[in-house]
Amino acid sequence: MICLLAMACGAFLLQAPSEESRGSISGRIVSARTGEGLGGVSIQLAGWGEVRLSRSAFSGADGAFSFQGLAAGAYVLSATKARHRPAQALPLRLNLDKNQSRAAIEIKFHGPSVITGRVRDTAGAALIGAGVTAFRIEWMEGGWIASSSGSSTADDRGYYSISDLTAGRYVVAATPAGPPLIRTFYPSADHAGAASPL
Repeated sequence: MICLLAMACGAFLLQAPSEESRGSISGRIVSARTGEGLGGVSIQLAGWGEVRLSRSAFSGADGAFSFQGLAAGAYVLSATKARHRPAQALPLRLNLDKNQSRAAIEIKFHGPSVITGRVRDTAGAALIGAGVTAFRIEWMEGGWIASSSGSSTADDRGYYSISDLTAGRYVVAATPAGPPLIRTFYPSADHAGAASPL
C-alpha cells in the first residue's frame, strides 16, 4: 500500500503542465536615460476578466523579469520603484493566446533627480547659509499641490544641491539665513504659482 501511494505521487509530479498554462510574459525594466537594466523593481501581474491570477516578482540585477505557466487570456502588468517614475503609462494591458510567449517587453523608468544652483541677492552677492527647498508639483483632486521634497543650505559661495528627489516637476524656493526672512521662488517670484517649474 505504501509503495502504491509513492508511485501515484511520482506519476502526479511528472505530469506535463496543461496545454492552457504554457504561456509566458517576460522583459526588462530599464533606465529611460541610459537604457541600463534596473534591479529590484517590484512587478505585479494580474489576470483580467476570466483569468484569476495574481503574481509578483522583482527584476534581476540586469532588469530582467519573467512570469511562466500562464493560461490564455488578458493580463495587466505594472511596476513600481521608490523615487522612480515610469516613462510610460502603466499598467500595461497584455493578451496571451494559447501557449503564447510575450517576450522583450520593456518598461522604462526615470531615476531620482538632482537640483543644483546658486543663491544670490539683487546685487549679485552670494547668500551664504540661505535655506533652499524643492517642492514637487503634483495634480491632485482638481488642483496643483506643491509638497516639500528636499532641502539644502547654500555654501560659502551660494551654491546648493538637493539630491535623491523622485522624478517629476519641481519649483525651488530660497530663504536668507538672516532677516528679512522672505522666501523667493525661482527665478524671482513671491509664491509657488508664479515660479518657473524645473
